[in-house]
Amino acid sequence: MIKNNSGITLAALIITVIVITIIATISVYEGKELIAKSKVETLETNMLTIQAKSKSYADEIDAKIWTEADKETARNKEFKDKGFSDPITLTSELLDEIDNTIKSNYVAYKINDVALKNMGLNEISDEEFIAVFNKNDYKLMDIIYTNGVSYKSKTYYSLSKLQNALENN
Repeated sequence: MIKNNSGITLAALIITVIVITIIATISVYEGKELIAKSKVETLETNMLTIQAKSKSYADEIDAKIWTEADKETARNKEFKDKGFSDPITLTSELLDEIDNTIKSNYVAYKINDVALKNMGLNEISDEEFIAVFNKNDYKLMDIIYTNGVSYKSKTYYSLSKLQNALENN
């Protein structure tokens, strides 16, 4: 009598389970990486929006202010009216994050909830951002996210450094 073996062997079953496990492990790891990168890119987009609006405000304010003697005071008042804080001093950790062209002569403003909502960023109104401008040229600026964002095992605070990290990876 001849036996008809139509099932799979134990070895084939074990190999199949191992292959499926390896594929699942790789998929989970890659999925986590994609989710993390997506969150970082969303933050970058929000920071770019803040930067664009802040530059727009700076241009609008510069167009209003004609006298050089009181320009800094008038500029600070105008930014405050837009929902920014009075000028603040950055910690050395945050100061190290910004570009030297800005760092040498900077003015920094915290951006409050009202300003974020006016920029169309209601969903991040509980986050803390700082706009940092070069006092001599308000087109030179950076945005700082005070909580920092982790990407590839490093924490970034400024938009410029985050953009460099994303471009290089």
